[in-house]
Order: sequence, then structure tokens, then C-alpha cells
Amino acid sequence: MILQLHPPKTGMGAMDNYYHFVVDLMLPLSVLGRQRPGNNAIILPDVGSFKSVVTQVYGSRFEFISSALESPDLVRVDLFGMNPKIIHCRKGEIKQLRADVLESTDSKAQRKPDKLVFIERTPPPPGALPGSGSLRRSLPNQAEIWEALKESCLEGLTPVHVQLEHLSFNQQVELFRSARIVIGQHGAGLTNCLWMQPGSAVIEVNPYGPARPHFKILAKLAGLEYLTVPQNGEHGVVAPDLLIFALRAIAD
Repeated sequence: MILQLHPPKTGMGAMDNYYHFVVDLMLPLSVLGRQRPGNNAIILPDVGSFKSVVTQVYGSRFEFISSALESPDLVRVDLFGMNPKIIHCRKGEIKQLRADVLESTDSKAQRKPDKLVFIERTPPPPGALPGSGSLRRSLPNQAEIWEALKESCLEGLTPVHVQLEHLSFNQQVELFRSARIVIGQHGAGLTNCLWMQPGSAVIEVNPYGPARPHFKILAKLAGLEYLTVPQNGEHGVVAPDLLIFALRAIAD
């Protein structure tokens, strides 16, 4: 059987966006792999640089082909994915995705998470490509925030700041697997909360308020504590005290 995959048209991003890649493609593939056991071929949508990740995680379960002629074995599969406000999945499906990814990256060890991870979001550099994350959102006082987080880091945690663009998929999984608390601005990088150990926490800096609850939903499905800190505009300064208050709320 040949499955021709059709991701949902959300108008919010393409398959080469990390968030949409994980939620609109990887998640449905985990479900399909269990619903249709056996030898299935798949016609993939354009996933750009993430193709190697798909092969790594599901290569033993599917045969991946770029196209197919008309065939009686060709079946169209509309992937459920998400819409801009609601992610249509259940905790069991998130658990399946997590199991597939952790197995493929050898990240099944359950050592106690011991890191406070701060995701950097620098202001856009000159000549930044249209549509890049830094053009849409940034934390202009992130250096000030980082200094405050280091000073107020909870006992037993190691503070780490990171630019996720410089990490491979496997490195991102490993990092978030070891994170007790992750702090980051609304953006695709927070999708990595799916690899965090249940009971850990996510603090999202969110300039949109309840209008974009994507990561609140993902955190809940992954069994994580979720807090949000408001940002006045997509490039607005965020008072470090707000983040320290959220940290202390987690400690309490």
C-alpha cells in the first residue's frame, strides 16, 4: 500500500517549520505506524532539512518515496495535525510520539532532570531572512534576563542558555530530556517540551496571551507544569522579575 500524506492547511507555517514538522507530520506518523502495521510506502510532503529525522525515527517502519504513479494501491491520508488554536490529539498519542523519538535517539534513560534551560531569542540581525523567527519575535533584554536567572536559579539546577538553531535534532531531545525547567519565548523551539520528563515545567514568554495557546496545550498533554509571562509586543522588553516570580511559583 502507498500512503500519500496531506498535512492540514493551517496558514500558520510549512513542514520545514519545526513546530509544524513535529505536530503535523511526526505525530500522525506515530499514529499511522500503529494503525497500519506491515510494509507501507509513504509519499512525503516537503519537509526540507528534516527529512533525515523522519528516516531516523520511522525508517524501519515505512518505505519513503518521493512520488508515485496512479496505482490501485495509492491511498490518500489527510493528516489531522492542528489548527491555529486547537491541537487535535490525546495524551496517548503524545506518549506514542515520545516513545518513537526517544527510542530512535537512545534517550530512554530516566535520570532526574537537573537543568534550567533558557532559550535565547536575539533581536534580528541585519539582512535576516524574511519569515525567520527573530524577525517575528525577540527578547531585546535577554542578557539582563539571563543574568537574573543565573542569580535566582533553584538549588540543584544547572542554568543553561542555548540557541536551538545550532543544535541537531538529537541534541535538542537530549537537552530537553535533562531539563527540569525550560524558559522561552513563544516559538517553534518550545515544541521540544514534548521530550521533557513528566512533572517538569515550562515558562512561556507570550506576547499573544490566550490567542495562541499552542504550547500550553502541548505542555498539558505531555504532563508538564505550565506558566506564562506576558510580553508587551513581539519585541518588547520583559522584566526579569516576572520570570523570577514564575520560578519561585514552581519551587513552591
